[in-house]
Amino acid sequence: MTLRLKVVLFTHPVCVGCGEAIGMLTRLEQEDPEVEAVFYSLAGQSGKDLAQKWGVMAVPTLVFAENPAWRLEGVPNPQVLAQAVEGARRGVWSLG
Repeated sequence: MTLRLKVVLFTHPVCVGCGEAIGMLTRLEQEDPEVEAVFYSLAGQSGKDLAQKWGVMAVPTLVFAENPAWRLEGVPNPQVLAQAVEGARRGVWSLG
């Protein structure tokens, strides 16, 4: 059994780019069965709590749950997101 890569997206109802980020992560999850997308709103207490625990200060922020230091702030372009997912699968965080 392959372990799924959990990708957490922090959002907020008044966030301008969050809708685009939600769509991007939803498509990624649909296209890649090894990706599990989880969404947290900073408008809710559970989202606030996890954001505080992981040091998330902006939305949208995409965090790889296996290593919360691995994150993308803002709406990533699809190539950067694909590169980040592949790096996270290999356990290597490099976007350069």
